[in-house]
Order: sequence, then C-alpha cells, then structure tokens
Amino acid sequence: MATKPLPATRDETDALAKKFFASLAQESDRGCVLVGAAFIDEGLEILLRSKMLSEGKDVKKCVDPLFVGLGPLRSFWAKTQLCRALDLLDEWMYDDLERIRNLRNLFAHSYENANFDDERVIALTEGLVSADKVVQAIEKLPKSDGTTQPMPQPGRGQESPRPLRASDKERKRFTLSASYLAGLIHGRAHAHMERQAK
Repeated sequence: MATKPLPATRDETDALAKKFFASLAQESDRGCVLVGAAFIDEGLEILLRSKMLSEGKDVKKCVDPLFVGLGPLRSFWAKTQLCRALDLLDEWMYDDLERIRNLRNLFAHSYENANFDDERVIALTEGLVSADKVVQAIEKLPKSDGTTQPMPQPGRGQESPRPLRASDKERKRFTLSASYLAGLIHGRAHAHMERQAK
C-alpha cells in the first residue's frame, strides 16, 4: 500500500505552500475549504511522522499503515486528536482545527451550494482564533517610520472603501486561519526533524 509522498524539507514545504496559496484564490468557496483542510491534514501527518520512526524497514511495516486504508490515523480528526494528546498542538490550535474540520465536513457533505454566506459557516469562521492572531501580529509590524498602525480585523464590521459582503469577510477569516495554522504545524514538524537530524 503506497503512501503519498509528503514534503520532507522546508524548501519542499515552501514550494507546496506557494501552490496552496495560489490555488486558494482560484477555488470556489467549497474548494477553498476543502483545499485548506487538505493542506492542514498533510501538515498534521508530517508533524506526527516527525515523532515516529523515519528510517528502516519498520517505517513501511509500522508507520505507513497508520495513515492509509483503514489505518487509525487516516482521518483529520484522528491526527488532530493524537497531536493534541501528545502536546504537539496548543489548545487554541486544537479548537480551531476542530472548527475547520467541521467546516470541511459541512462543505464536503452538503448537496446544496455551500458557501461563506451560510449561517452555520459564519458561526464557525467567526470563532477562528487564528485569524485574530494573524491580524494582531500584522498590527505589531512596524511601518517604515517605525510606528505601528491598527489594521481592521476581517469580519469585524470595520469600514472599508468597498463594503465587503459577509462571504468575503468569512472567506478571508478562513484563509488567514488555514494559512497560519498550516504554517505553524509544518514549522513544528520541520523543527522536530531538524532536532532529530543533529
């Protein structure tokens, strides 16, 4: 049973991230959520594998089967649960991953045209802590004159030159969250791998 090759280095992850960002912008609302969740899912697998055997015949015999077919770590939920149980994720990350998993399920299993205007979707995206963390980090970045400037939070009713629809705001909150979480998860995985390589 072959496993999908996952990025093993930071350069490979960076290349994958560029494709990820480019594809999110082109996707429908449904595609945006499914692609975002898939990228995070891959990151969770890399993070778990970074704590497991990485060389020798036992990888194919003992590690790979956990993630394919009927393996216990095949699902997004199982990977998230184990990462949290091993303290590889902060509690707020776990909570946001649960919201993203619920979003993914809502979009994947809806026969109607699921979109970011849906009240169930808005309830989940409004709870994404990671979007707020990104905005707070951007607000702290110095401008060229050394000062910082507050940035309107996505989806929080701030004035803008062109009024954003609810779906625009919530899609931005999801995209910020998925990107930030994926970056943190991939970063932690590669940090583990680099420590093991020393």
